[in-house]
Amino acid sequence: MSAVTTLAVGKSMHDILLSQIDGMAKFPFLSIEQTLVDFGDVVVGLNSGSQIRFGNHSAVPANFTLTSAGDSNDEVFSIQPTHGTLQPNSYSTLQVVYSPKATSTFSCQSFTLSTAGGNKVTFTCQGTAVGPQLRLSSRVFNFGNVKAGQTPSKVLYLENLSEVPLAFGFLVESNGVFSLTRVMGVIAPRSMTHTALEFRGVVPANY
Repeated sequence: MSAVTTLAVGKSMHDILLSQIDGMAKFPFLSIEQTLVDFGDVVVGLNSGSQIRFGNHSAVPANFTLTSAGDSNDEVFSIQPTHGTLQPNSYSTLQVVYSPKATSTFSCQSFTLSTAGGNKVTFTCQGTAVGPQLRLSSRVFNFGNVKAGQTPSKVLYLENLSEVPLAFGFLVESNGVFSLTRVMGVIAPRSMTHTALEFRGVVPANY
């Protein structure tokens, strides 16, 4: 951009001086190295973190602001910083944390990083909330032939394969021929517990 100015000087104002002013407007320009952050499956109760690298490719400082680009109210994604200044020709990172709240839910939210000059870049975060994983030592129990009136039992082991506590509960028919000595409880992360399955056959029959 250039401009010419005219200046009259002297007592008679007949002396004219001309000056030319040249200038170039420069705007900040941001870019990000990835547009999708996929956290995959994350167990409820745990946090998963990631980073997004972004840069200012202009010759002037970039004042940036981070805003949500959608209407999602999940509030499972948190990002820092939400505003700041990035110096010319430099890079920084956004710290993204996914904190799932409800099992079996898929969350997806977009965010916009913008500058005062109008430059905007958008990226998306997504992840799936899953529950703790339980493994049973056996799914089938065969007591064989048992005399009426006897009460044999077999041990069932329960293992929590997750990094968070796992609450369990069995639905058992009351006054049935099969019963459990422990029907509910909480297993610590990466731990194991057990219960006993008992068989009470009152009369000779197949159960």
